[in-house]
Amino acid sequence: AYGSDHRVDDVSQADIDSQLSLHFPDGLDPSAFTIHRADLTCNGSEDALVSIVDRHTLHDGFYYLMVVTHARSALESSLNSFSFSSQPPFGLCSEPQHPEISVVEVEPEVAYDLTGYGPPLCTTAIRIDDGMCDVLWLFYHSGSSYQPTFVLGYN
Repeated sequence: AYGSDHRVDDVSQADIDSQLSLHFPDGLDPSAFTIHRADLTCNGSEDALVSIVDRHTLHDGFYYLMVVTHARSALESSLNSFSFSSQPPFGLCSEPQHPEISVVEVEPEVAYDLTGYGPPLCTTAIRIDDGMCDVLWLFYHSGSSYQPTFVLGYN
């Protein structure tokens, strides 16, 4: 896996709370989100993956994945959104509910086949499966200098 030469701090609950407040200033019902912890940025530290179902938006709602990390030493977050009313690669087909989320390590060739990107793409993938459409994959790409960047792949 691609990674940095130094370990940074694991993400704390206070880090997660501060980023939830930043992205969702009106707050969230605690039943709207779940938190998964794993090294999503291939730097040896634990990041947080916050899975959020927003049933209160127009149309059919949105699904958000927020990654909170210290990948480049400072606290950062990336918010990715998917509509429940559109088709992949930018949406989910199921009713507004939490899809199955897993974190898996894939071979570099598989990551490339899914995204078209090679190193510095982290080969730890966030796998999103709503059970109805193609599986969506998110991979951390450390090539961006401004914010954590996750590259979307699907099959």
